[in-house]
Amino acid sequence: MKLSLIKCILNGFPEALLLLYVSVSLLGFKLSIREYIKVGIINISILWVVRDYFDLFGLHIFIGLITMISLIRVLVQDDIKKVIISTFISFIILYIGETSILSLMVNLFELNIEEMNYSLKLYLLMAYASKIPLIITVLAIHRFNIKIFNK
Repeated sequence: MKLSLIKCILNGFPEALLLLYVSVSLLGFKLSIREYIKVGIINISILWVVRDYFDLFGLHIFIGLITMISLIRVLVQDDIKKVIISTFISFIILYIGETSILSLMVNLFELNIEEMNYSLKLYLLMAYASKIPLIITVLAIHRFNIKIFNK
């Protein structure tokens, strides 16, 4: 499934920021807004090229994970094992949200995937709703200063 550039930006960029925040915060680090934005732009650019030009749908998940791990490793200069664990945790939370909330909404509103892809509003509603577990995690990390590793 190819995504338009607008869908990629409006869905992929916030997703990358949320994933990055969770991963980096679990490591016990904080980044500047500029670093978050740079990583978000790099991440969605790579994933958009992989998904649309190379038609590697499905593989974009693995490439996104490797990209995020690499970018975080460069930014925080922490042990690669810790970076991998924190990034896996953030991706697992994302995929729990995507599978549970999307399947719930599709069944509840009797939608099919093709309908979602043709309507930008419906696509973004589903995309943002699927980020709810990740948003809750971000809020919990921020509020309670949760981290799994110390610097």
